[in-house]
Amino acid sequence: MRSIGRHFPPYTVKVIPVCSLVLIALLGGTVTPDGCTNSYVALSPVALLLPPDQVKSAAQYYAELRPGAFVLTGEGNGMMPLYSAGTVIVVDPVPYRTLQEGMTVLFLSPHDGRVAHYLVRESPGGWITVGVNQSRDDDTPMTSDNYIGQVVMAFAPEKATSHPN
Repeated sequence: MRSIGRHFPPYTVKVIPVCSLVLIALLGGTVTPDGCTNSYVALSPVALLLPPDQVKSAAQYYAELRPGAFVLTGEGNGMMPLYSAGTVIVVDPVPYRTLQEGMTVLFLSPHDGRVAHYLVRESPGGWITVGVNQSRDDDTPMTSDNYIGQVVMAFAPEKATSHPN
């Protein structure tokens, strides 16, 4: 466990272990793909584990540090194992032209509403996106018209563990 320190209220966090080496810069943390075979989410933040009653307030606090950022709670399993249902994400409407392959973004899908998926590659018709847990690319490319923002931070409730007696 680590205290987040001077940038956050006194929350205690655990970092979800992803691959063998993961470095998180707490103000804009990203997955470092050292030792990873799947580096396609290399610019997506790893969720910080917090006690369930602190998840939403920590995300809101972080969002307040970034003008224009807002908080959403994820649904579904399309981004497992990076984000599970119930992960609270902070979305920042960074300029579309600054997006890069490997970032997780929020966009409006004509079929599914708001979707958070990662950027695979840029094409003439827009960015090709996909969920980590999905076998094929999304049907509709993400463009500047349906882009909402980049996922810049994520917080997940830590699971209770039972201890043998």
